[in-house]
Amino acid sequence: MKKTVVMILLVLPFLLIYFISFTGQILSKYTHINVERVVILDSSGNELKDDDYIKIGLDEEYRIRVKVYPELASNKEVIISNSDKAVVDVNADTLVVTPLKYGESTIIITSVDRHFVQCIFKIVVAQDEIEDIIVQTPEVTVPKGKKKQAVVSIYPDTVVAQYRDLQWISSNGDIAKVSRNGEITGVAVGTTTITVRSVLKPEISKTITVHVVADFGEGVWFDNDNAGKLYSVTSATFDLKTITIINLDGVTTDNVMYKLTNNPSASKLDYANISGNGVVADGVLNFKATNTIVNVSVCVSVGGKTYSDTISLRYVSE
Repeated sequence: MKKTVVMILLVLPFLLIYFISFTGQILSKYTHINVERVVILDSSGNELKDDDYIKIGLDEEYRIRVKVYPELASNKEVIISNSDKAVVDVNADTLVVTPLKYGESTIIITSVDRHFVQCIFKIVVAQDEIEDIIVQTPEVTVPKGKKKQAVVSIYPDTVVAQYRDLQWISSNGDIAKVSRNGEITGVAVGTTTITVRSVLKPEISKTITVHVVADFGEGVWFDNDNAGKLYSVTSATFDLKTITIINLDGVTTDNVMYKLTNNPSASKLDYANISGNGVVADGVLNFKATNTIVNVSVCVSVGGKTYSDTISLRYVSE
C-alpha cells in the first residue's frame, strides 16, 4: 500500500504538467491567443535590445533566430522584409542571411497574427580588423595655446565602430598635448611628435610631426612671448629684423619702420640705422657700451591699418 502511494505521489506532478499542457493546446484551438511579442535571439540565446545589431563578415552566413511570445500563441507564423537586398539576401523559408557586400540592412520581422507585432533590427556586414591608419595631416603647425584637430582615417571604412578605437600619445607633453580624439593643443614653442595607434590587434601606429609656434595671428611683432619686457642681447651689432615677425595675411611689404622710444647717449649706442625721424632704415643697432638699455618699436602700415609692437633690449657682452 505504501509503495502504491509513493508511486502515485511521484507520478502525479508529471501528470499535472501534461494535463495543463494538453488543456492549453485544446484551449488554443478554440480560443485565439494573440501574439504579444516577437524577438530576435543572438548566438547565446539572449534577446537583442533595441539598439543592438548583428555583425557578420563578408564571407559568413547567419541564421536569424526568431521567438514568438506567448508560447501558446494561436498563430506564430512571421514574414520577413529586408530594406537593402544589395547588402544581404535573406531566405524567407530558412531565415538564413547571406552577405553580398559591406554595408547594413534593416530587417523587419512581422507576425501574421491579427495584431501584426513587429521586431526590427539591423544586419551589419563589416570587418573587425583595421588594416591601416591613413594620416591626412602628417605635419601640423599649431599656435601656442591654440588647438588643431589631427585628421586620420581608418582603412577600410567598413570596420565597425567598436573596433575603430585609436590611442593618441604625445612624445613631449610640455610642447604639445593631444586629446583622446586627436585634438592637438600647443603648450610651448617647439617641435614634437604625436603617435596614433590602434587599440586592438593588429597594432598599427603612425606619427605626426607637430610644430608649436608663437600665437601672433595677423600683425607685426618682435619674436618674443613677452614683448615689452627687458631682454639681453650678446652681440654688439644687433639686427632687429632677425626678431621681427610680419604676418599680414599674405601681404608683403618692405615698409618696416623701427623707432627708438628713448635716446641713449651717442657714447653708448649708434642708432644711425634706426628710423628715429620716420625714415625707413635697416634696423641695425650698434652698441658701444655694456648694460645699455634701449626701447624700440616696430611699425608697419598696410591697407589703411597700422601694426606695431615694442621691446626693450639690453646689451650684455658674452
